[in-house]
Amino acid sequence: MRRLFNINPQQIEKIGRNKHPACNGQFFSTTIEDSRDKLIEQEASDTATIKIYTDGSGFQGGSGAAAVMYINNIEQPANTLRYHLGSLTDHSTYGSKAVGLILAAWLLWSHCGARVGVDAISIYTDCQSTVSTVFDMKPGPGQYLFSVFHNLIAPFKDAGHNATKFNIRWISAHSNVPGNEKVDEEAKLAAQGNSTPNFFLPLILCIRPLPIGKSSLLQLAKEQCTAEWKEMWSTSPQRKKLKKIDKDFPLKKFGKLASTLTTMSN
Repeated sequence: MRRLFNINPQQIEKIGRNKHPACNGQFFSTTIEDSRDKLIEQEASDTATIKIYTDGSGFQGGSGAAAVMYINNIEQPANTLRYHLGSLTDHSTYGSKAVGLILAAWLLWSHCGARVGVDAISIYTDCQSTVSTVFDMKPGPGQYLFSVFHNLIAPFKDAGHNATKFNIRWISAHSNVPGNEKVDEEAKLAAQGNSTPNFFLPLILCIRPLPIGKSSLLQLAKEQCTAEWKEMWSTSPQRKKLKKIDKDFPLKKFGKLASTLTTMSN
């Protein structure tokens, strides 16, 4: 695969056995409401002093992440961070949403570290899998980003007197929640290359480009193979014959029919 698609292994994310500390789950919590209406109601009644909305976006061929922080329910954001991951062919939207959590952790570090464990804090994301994966100890694509998040928040374990330092909550996209709509706009700006200056970002996002995601790499390889197959199929003599059964490429209808056939044995 490395030779076929001209891949440099040094630029690909490494999926190893590194795991984030299990103790981290003891000082923050996660919430996924079972209905869209309930979560919108919950967000409206959230009295947390500090609210951070995060998002990741694939937009106009780029991948970007953002985090927007509000304090004391003031309508204007207290701070905003944006980060451009790179091309959407190299970085998945899932990865950008994980970077959104990293930006949220950095906002806590750089702007209100003394308030962690003292004030109520809510971190919102519109990706359910991000909320679920934050406690997932299994190595996999994008897991290194969650390890970065855990390393950033680890010092908060003993901060303040609150047992739960913050809560990561799921908020559905496009629910007319002002904070969520604002961070969606910022994430799209980041996807277009509009990043916050490196001076205000965590070092891990500044020293070098993030490695290419495994999921994005496999998706790109699949798309390239499909394109080559389509080109070869367009000149194949079998195309006219099979067109009577399935005229649409890549022949999903034929594949479904063929999968139901049984083999004949003597």
